[in-house]
Amino acid sequence: MVSLAQPQQRQFNPYSENGGTILAIAGADFSVIAGDTRQSEGYSIQTRYAPKVFKLTDKAVLAVNGFAADGNMFVKSVRQRLEWYRHAHAKDMPLRAIARLIQTMLYARRFFPYYVYNILGGIEDDGTGAVYSFDPVGSYEREACRAAGAAQSLVQPFLDNQIYYKNQTPAPGTSFPAHLPLPTVLSLVIDSFTSATERHIEVGDGLEIYVVLAKGSTALQSLGNIRGIQEMTTNQDGERVEPSLLESPFILKYSEKTLMILAPLLYLTIASLVPSAFSQIRYDSEHNATSIVGTWSSGSKQVLTGPGFANPANKTFTYPLTTGISYSFSEDGFYEISRYRFNGNGSEPTCITGVINWVHGHYALNSNGSMTLTPFGDGYQQIQDPCAAVSNFLEDYNLTEYYTQWRIFQDPVTGFKLHMFQFDGAPLAPQFQISTTPNMLPTRLLRNVTTAPAGNGVKTPTRRSLLEKKSNDAPTSQLTLAFGVTTVMVTSSIAALFL
Repeated sequence: MVSLAQPQQRQFNPYSENGGTILAIAGADFSVIAGDTRQSEGYSIQTRYAPKVFKLTDKAVLAVNGFAADGNMFVKSVRQRLEWYRHAHAKDMPLRAIARLIQTMLYARRFFPYYVYNILGGIEDDGTGAVYSFDPVGSYEREACRAAGAAQSLVQPFLDNQIYYKNQTPAPGTSFPAHLPLPTVLSLVIDSFTSATERHIEVGDGLEIYVVLAKGSTALQSLGNIRGIQEMTTNQDGERVEPSLLESPFILKYSEKTLMILAPLLYLTIASLVPSAFSQIRYDSEHNATSIVGTWSSGSKQVLTGPGFANPANKTFTYPLTTGISYSFSEDGFYEISRYRFNGNGSEPTCITGVINWVHGHYALNSNGSMTLTPFGDGYQQIQDPCAAVSNFLEDYNLTEYYTQWRIFQDPVTGFKLHMFQFDGAPLAPQFQISTTPNMLPTRLLRNVTTAPAGNGVKTPTRRSLLEKKSNDAPTSQLTLAFGVTTVMVTSSIAALFL
């Protein structure tokens, strides 16, 4: 008997389109790079804050758009290559060389490419602004402006008209300027994203703008009428520099949150070189939807601070069912952190590192919107690495932690959601409010600790493995390792509202 069944087709698509839009514009001695913060798939919004613009060096900023997972991994790989270059040559890679590096990395993956469209902006060695645009397999060119992403068809014609003066005729006896001033460029960027947000469902929620200025640039003076223009770059010695000196290129960072399509609200969050006496933290719809006081937890909310996670007296842990992080903050300035996570290894997939961590101490909400966490000194963590010489050990964890900014949003489904950004701008996993009352162990030193010189100590191996089945019988171990307190650079930021 002959079967009349039709052939069945099977296919697998490893990529996803996560929406969003990015753009960059080059000026005479500056570059502006911007991107929205919405991450979506189809008609579903996965998150309202997914940064698409990343600082690479003091002269270079990279915007990525497309498949979010590929974009994050590609930025991580580029930063790693730039770090290797910095250690080998004791200087940052020039912008032109970074563009060539990105082209090489993309072309090397052409048979299974990163599904991302990249735009690189910054300052060349001669002090001129430059923008390089890339397709997913590495073809690139230097341009005066470029847009990419979901709303490219809306934004690029507008930029062609305003930057390249397409379909425009100058007045008799006049000519178009070679470069637009920085305030005009910023207005064009904001108008572009405002229009795109009104007309495209995959663009919206927030806008981040980076401005890279060359040394000696006069563009900063033209922004004097905008409150809070401050830089986020240090000099070669790591010291903070007065903006008026302008001895090196530097970067300004803006963050815009469009709360409503037809009535966007703009606030600027700029990391500063010079601490300023700004107003206290405000809790309202434009800043933070509620107080940070309480207990917060990520993901499945299985990891929580308090007595159910750690016992500092004998340095043991109660292992949660799943990984995650949890932060608690009290009204009188105390904090507690519980973290349980696994770190993958792309080069050695079997070498998965497990880390379980607990620490508490004092916290300070700085007037610039940043946060500083100073531990008591009795924090500890367990690390399990099957590929290390010592595969399982306990050690003290007493690092001062600095977060450049934190935000609390009102999610219509999950309620209040806390976003925190580490010292390098990398975001933590979003945390959801568990309770307005902090669930914490006593806010004092909970065990005797032996202080050792920073960076020296002994790691004591244990038999317990984080990769084993989780139970409540955690091992104990003694340790004499102590970390020195990390010196953090206090930055400042300010919020300015534009209607």
